[in-house]
Amino acid sequence: ACDVVIVAGTTATFGYIIDWALRASRDGAELIEVNPEETPLARFATQLVREPAALALPRIVDGLIGNW
Repeated sequence: ACDVVIVAGTTATFGYIIDWALRASRDGAELIEVNPEETPLARFATQLVREPAALALPRIVDGLIGNW
């Protein structure tokens, strides 16, 4: 089990990634989608970050680590 799932970029268009992310979300994990575009996974995400992964991921990781 995990607490947070981050799906970034085009990974949200691959079925096996969507399945894994949704399974984690159903088990209580926070699902963060990082993508400037809408994807099929967006409607299930607890947080949407609409910017490129290269810009958003460092900030997200810093925020997650800062909460430990």
